Amino acid sequence: MSADPDAECFPTYPSRKRGSPDFIYGPLLLLVSVAFGCGASAGGWMLVLTWPAISCFGVSAAYFADRVSYFGKRSDGSRHWIPLLILGPYLVIADIVSRAQAILSRESAMDIVNGALIVGRRPFANETLEGVSIICDLTSELSDPRSIRRTPGYRCLPILDAGSPFPERLVQIVKELTPTPGTRLL
Repeated sequence: MSADPDAECFPTYPSRKRGSPDFIYGPLLLLVSVAFGCGASAGGWMLVLTWPAISCFGVSAAYFADRVSYFGKRSDGSRHWIPLLILGPYLVIADIVSRAQAILSRESAMDIVNGALIVGRRPFANETLEGVSIICDLTSELSDPRSIRRTPGYRCLPILDAGSPFPERLVQIVKELTPTPGTRLL
């Protein structure tokens, strides 16, 4: 037995494994970046493809390095302006796809695990979250509406798509969430 009880509950392991579905994101986005770059090299109005090329390259770098920090998302859910500027085209497409998926999907927006935990997608600003005292945002690419981020129980633990948080940070968030009464939305 370890002296640290959290060490057994949350073992340390790399979040990206060769052959896993999420391992493809880095190479795929690098190829998209190269394609946009080739298009931009034609010059003229095709130079507009330079920004998406840089954007996809930045996201690819985040996946290759397994660094969620490249997205610039802060603990309050807001985003630093430099990554927002660099990754802008990718973030806009990710937001559009997320919204379209939520609107067109037959899946429930939220699923109740038990009386204290709800797992769901990113809530829209017009959705009421009655009885929810804590919202834990796990996305790195998407930002919750300001009205959601300003709720007193909002927490942000961004992770890459199909990834997992660093065990130390996960333990910290779980400890923050546990003593609080009410329902939690992850």
